[in-house]
Amino acid sequence: MRLPKIPIKRQAKIGGYRADIQVGPCCIELKIPRSSTQLQRLIGQVRDYTEHVKCVITVILDVGITRDLGKYTRRLEEMGIIPIVIEGKLKR
Repeated sequence: MRLPKIPIKRQAKIGGYRADIQVGPCCIELKIPRSSTQLQRLIGQVRDYTEHVKCVITVILDVGITRDLGKYTRRLEEMGIIPIVIEGKLKR
């Protein structure tokens, strides 16, 4: 998809990390968490992004592996980050 005059970058360097997608002043981080540790890392990653961009969106594929996903999405919301959770399955 092309948006007129809005730059879209993959693997954009933002702060000390690389965001999966940057669309203009926003970044999108995609995750398929397999542990709470990966969700904790996501919190730190997006906290860093908020210092450099106007909005941060996380898209999390919930495959039923991680517990307490709701706890982490609430933390993201409290930080002003938009969490989108999609239930799904991994293809083998």
